[in-house]
Amino acid sequence: MAVQTTIWRKQSDQPGSRIHPIQPDFCHAPEVFFGTGWSYGADVWNFGNMAWDLLAGEQLFQTVDPENNSYSALHHLADMIALLGPPPKLLIERERNMRHWRWSPEARNYHGTLCNNAADFFGGPFFSDDGAFIRKDLVPLSGRNLSDIVPECIVDEDKQLFLNFIKKMLCWLPEERATNQELKEDPWLNSKKDRSKESA
Repeated sequence: MAVQTTIWRKQSDQPGSRIHPIQPDFCHAPEVFFGTGWSYGADVWNFGNMAWDLLAGEQLFQTVDPENNSYSALHHLADMIALLGPPPKLLIERERNMRHWRWSPEARNYHGTLCNNAADFFGGPFFSDDGAFIRKDLVPLSGRNLSDIVPECIVDEDKQLFLNFIKKMLCWLPEERATNQELKEDPWLNSKKDRSKESA
């Protein structure tokens, strides 16, 4: 399994919000998709994705358009909605308010087109004027949910702790994600340490 690494920015640096695209396709945070400005919270989202992917041996979110076998932001967002629920109105409002912003220099998207805004780069906008996702047909009707696809290596007694840990990182709004310190002190991580001490 190929492992893609990310840069973990120090939260104390407070670099300010940026709007240009970052992250591997399978890891794009909501604020990156929507061009609403990203900061260290995007790294927390990355870490949540990578933790799941490494334990499961496969990507958490389904990001490929089956018709052409290539990355699709629409399919990616549809699966995020399936697993996390719909994005909050606040995030959709932020996206709408940021549509006039442009970045420089232009960045080439996965189709090879030079773009200077998130909507063009990812193929948005993704929501109608009333806040509805424009491709509801892509959201799995069967109802995919995180609890049904927990990595097999997570034992039953740790399942809820693990899900709570992941959910602290995979939040639509970056300000709702856990901080580095909060993650370090998370019960799921510390339960592993406690068991190691008991078995020593």
